[in-house]
Amino acid sequence: MNRIGFVFAWTAIVLIVSGCGAEGRNERHWTEDVLLEDGTSMQIERRVVFDETNALGGGTFNAIEKKSTLAFKGELSSLPSWDFPWAALVLYKSSQTGDFVIVGTTSSCDVWWRNGKPNPMYWQYDLINGVWTNVPLSQESIGKKTNLFYRYWGSDFPNHISIQERVRLQAVPTIASKYRQIVSEPPRCMDMK
Repeated sequence: MNRIGFVFAWTAIVLIVSGCGAEGRNERHWTEDVLLEDGTSMQIERRVVFDETNALGGGTFNAIEKKSTLAFKGELSSLPSWDFPWAALVLYKSSQTGDFVIVGTTSSCDVWWRNGKPNPMYWQYDLINGVWTNVPLSQESIGKKTNLFYRYWGSDFPNHISIQERVRLQAVPTIASKYRQIVSEPPRCMDMK
């Protein structure tokens, strides 16, 4: 191997080991049963388009939502769809206003920085007068347990997610607390920029 070939091969190896990653655009579509706090359940339809990155050198996996929709089914199908680029975690009906509320997050510090750096790292949307409106995270949302399916980056899940299936698919002990429930912890991105 000549010197140029050796330098080229060595550079390629260094790039791969140092974390140049693989990425790709993915889309998932499914229906899901959601258990509300009052014990009632409803069915929703979900669609998510996201970019998936994974460093080949063993770096961190990341899924960044580009589009995320949640549409109500059945008796609530006349309600507008929620359509925002976040990982939706919680759907509930506010005991204070009677409005539906959706709380979402991101796993990307860059997305967090570009979108107002909320602390904690969530975006809340209330269905006010038939429009999904971004509002500050309410005290009522803090502590709510996740009731939406968010581990959709794996392709190995059914077209319909029951409540039991969601619990099973998301029962991974290493999942950060910010995904298990809405927490008041500051984002870990605080010192990045």
